[in-house]
Amino acid sequence: MASAQDQYTKEMYKKFGYHATWLPGVNLQLGDIGTMDNGVFTRNGNIKKQGISFEIREDKTRTTLEYYSQGGVSVSQKLSGKAAPPGSVFGDIDAGIIVEFLKDKAVLFKANNTSSPSIEDAIALGKEVLKRYEAGEWNKNYVIITEILEAETLTVLISNQANTKVELKAQANIKASHFDIADAAFKFGTEIKGGLETHIIAQEGATPLFKMMGIKKGILRPTVFEAMATFPVYPENFEPAENIGKEVSGFDFIEDEEKAE
Repeated sequence: MASAQDQYTKEMYKKFGYHATWLPGVNLQLGDIGTMDNGVFTRNGNIKKQGISFEIREDKTRTTLEYYSQGGVSVSQKLSGKAAPPGSVFGDIDAGIIVEFLKDKAVLFKANNTSSPSIEDAIALGKEVLKRYEAGEWNKNYVIITEILEAETLTVLISNQANTKVELKAQANIKASHFDIADAAFKFGTEIKGGLETHIIAQEGATPLFKMMGIKKGILRPTVFEAMATFPVYPENFEPAENIGKEVSGFDFIEDEEKAE
């Protein structure tokens, strides 16, 4: 059975085409070097510390990203002056947001005012990495973060059981007519009934998603430096359990290729 971590990273990849930082609140940077294991990036260093410089391509757009597991999450607002639901921690004058998880490992994700800076010249970076690899100075299992999603504020909730309820009571701006679950200005207090695997509420300066590049080897092709994917693109994102965590390009499993060499 897939863990909450597996479920979250796969749902984020399917929805946005980006890998998900785990834990979601961990901070990453462009040029970070690490390894991927079962969809989780473990940082070992940064290419700048290895003498590889790069320019950053800035992203001036600002986008809000929002995602709920299909059929797994219900979100409602409690406005000040409205009657509180039975059994709620809200009083009639209180205001905030109520999140109900209808199934295990359901995900709520909201990132406000995001931008996606990236490494400007991935071709030059690839040439340097391949040169070092051919000289025996680079681990072929290393990947490099070449694009990263920076969020002004981030909220991530992941249930670890069905029928979990989270009530977020606003401590500021309680007279508002609408509440944004990822807006730090509301200073939400949290009451949890049930079980949550992860809860990050309006964290500022988060980097929840990223893209990466690394070395790929194959029998019938030269060694290359290119974008890396953790999950194959099966219909409806179906993935056999034995393939979870393998580095793939489409249906082409790298681990299987290397065993055949």
